[in-house]
Amino acid sequence: GVLEVSKMYVRIMFLFALVSLYYYYFDYDIGRYSYWTLDYFFVSERMQGVSGHPNTFALMMGSAILFLVFNKKHFSNNFFKISILIFGACLILTDSRTNIIALFTALMIYLFIRKKYNSIFFSLIVISGFAFFFISVTGFYEFLLINISRSGDSSEILSFTGRTDIWLFVLGLIEGNFIVTGK
Repeated sequence: GVLEVSKMYVRIMFLFALVSLYYYYFDYDIGRYSYWTLDYFFVSERMQGVSGHPNTFALMMGSAILFLVFNKKHFSNNFFKISILIFGACLILTDSRTNIIALFTALMIYLFIRKKYNSIFFSLIVISGFAFFFISVTGFYEFLLINISRSGDSSEILSFTGRTDIWLFVLGLIEGNFIVTGK
């Protein structure tokens, strides 16, 4: 049934994560996201595992965490803790912010449905505390935004897409050409 498929998925993702961690640290060609820029071939710090792309790998790790949490009582406590740690580490190494936010949102909805209001409240307090500390107390909000962005420019985060420069370029191309008749 569905439970057996879920358990099998979590176990397969566990092995997948272990293999991907091995490749991330010992074979950059497979474990890390690589791409061509205009000038050279770039190997980034983003983990792609053996999935081919960091976003795909992050989706797999996020869904594995959800399946694991949903079926927690069907796994041993040690396997649950180790799996959460490994899946979470892999998810963070992908640097896929959207998947991390989606996982957090899904877990909050799950806790809300299960009426675990104390867990939701505690999670939100901890996250708010960290945000308040970084923004107000340290004054390092610009430093934090730069480190979260991939390009090193905080405007990437503040635009909420990271694609502002791309859209300016595309709109410039469209502006110079008529869509139906050409120039």
